[in-house]
Amino acid sequence: MFQAEPAPMRITFADIEIDTERFELRRASQLCQAEPKVFDLLLFLIQHRGQIFNHDALIEQVWNGRPVAETTISTAIKQARRLVGDDGSSQRFIQTLRGRGYRFDAEVNIQDTFEPASGPAESAPPSGANHTAAPALLIMPLRVLSDQLEVVRLAQTLPTDLITLLGRIPLLQLGLHPNEQGPAVSMLSARTIYETYGVDYLLEGTLMAYREGFRLQAQLIDARSGFQRWGEQFFLEGPFDRAVEQAPLTLIAKLEPQLNRAIAEAVECDDGDPQRLFLAAHSLLSLKGWRDEAFEEAATLLRRSRRLAPGFALAPALLSLVMGFGDRIHLIGQRQQTRAEALEAAQTALKLDDSDSTVLGYAGCAIADIGDSERALPILRQAVELNSSNAQAWVALGSVHLLSGELDRGIEQLQRGISLSPLDSRLAIWGTLLTLALLRAGQPEPAYQQGLLACQRDARSYLPRVALAAAELLNGAMPEAAKQMRHAYRIKPDLQQAQVDALVGRKLGATLTQLHG
Repeated sequence: MFQAEPAPMRITFADIEIDTERFELRRASQLCQAEPKVFDLLLFLIQHRGQIFNHDALIEQVWNGRPVAETTISTAIKQARRLVGDDGSSQRFIQTLRGRGYRFDAEVNIQDTFEPASGPAESAPPSGANHTAAPALLIMPLRVLSDQLEVVRLAQTLPTDLITLLGRIPLLQLGLHPNEQGPAVSMLSARTIYETYGVDYLLEGTLMAYREGFRLQAQLIDARSGFQRWGEQFFLEGPFDRAVEQAPLTLIAKLEPQLNRAIAEAVECDDGDPQRLFLAAHSLLSLKGWRDEAFEEAATLLRRSRRLAPGFALAPALLSLVMGFGDRIHLIGQRQQTRAEALEAAQTALKLDDSDSTVLGYAGCAIADIGDSERALPILRQAVELNSSNAQAWVALGSVHLLSGELDRGIEQLQRGISLSPLDSRLAIWGTLLTLALLRAGQPEPAYQQGLLACQRDARSYLPRVALAAAELLNGAMPEAAKQMRHAYRIKPDLQQAQVDALVGRKLGATLTQLHG
């Protein structure tokens, strides 16, 4: 996690190296991806090695006093152990003392500063500059415009919840401004913050009481230029408990697509940087939708990333997802070769890093898509255990349960994934899956409503059109079903029978194709 700390450190122990300036952890020289709060927790324990901290102390020190469940602490400890190659049995580094708490117990070497690189001096970057390819976002304290206690409480809680949800964006470094809300913070210019901390983007806003609830105004700022990239006003219904639950998801749904767009523009394909290639592929799928040309372009970028950095787990993980889902819906030709590449990429990613929720979610989804649901199930369960906001993993988990005939459970998990998702083209794909699941469950009317919504979320994809056509047909609206199939063929003139069958089955697929003909 990116934190606004003035003094960078390099921490080493065993085969672990932690660079707090770059917010990177390497094990055996391989870069490992860490959830933001897990990185914070590990760093705190290391800095206070030998001391014992119970749950309350960790909540106070690492979670800034925000109320979190005991299972959240336990899960974070488990993830921190995996990150450094530890586990609950050996406890080589992080020890559990029953009834007392946790402590880090190992010899470490800490260097407070880094030696500057030799060579001719160039124009100096900002003192806190982000030197990696990974983008960084700093969340500023919300300015409270009302004096009600519940407004203040919501303003204090929301930034931490946003950090947790945004942690699912691969490679995005996240941080909270270290100061409490006040005039000094509001007077800082974006450029000053960029020069101080080196972040790329700022999230700032105001919060006030409004009728029976709250009004939130949020802006995404480009830190270098100071220009506003996005801004929106949200009205949150009360009471406080409802608002504190809904506010993070409501804001993230609109903010995350804007961040993906900003990142896509910033990285502009760079063949020499594996992380930028990955970010370009990830943003491409989010912005252009899951279509033939986007799949092919993303796969090309990810293969280049793999060649440049064989130890970078996210590239093969996302490649496996692209190839696996492409095979499932017959979007990519040469199916045997496609499935083989998907499986190889998934296995490689899991071998490189089996403790990162994003890697597990991508790879588990790919393994399920190529037909090995039994193997995918524990991988996806671990993904959502590590990060309960991993929308991709929840949707994939739902799909696996649908394949095994557990319709109610599968629908519930699909709905959960959709509720966590940003408002981008993924919702059209996931809405398509939910439409088809509701049809299988004998719920044609809800399936029709979901199909309509999926079509609205990406008018460029044929997938929700075929699903909606199926719902129309099973609702007895044959002319409307034919109309939706015409839309599907307009979007994808070369739509094949096998691609329709892959979505709705051969019998229904044949009927739908005849309607178009």
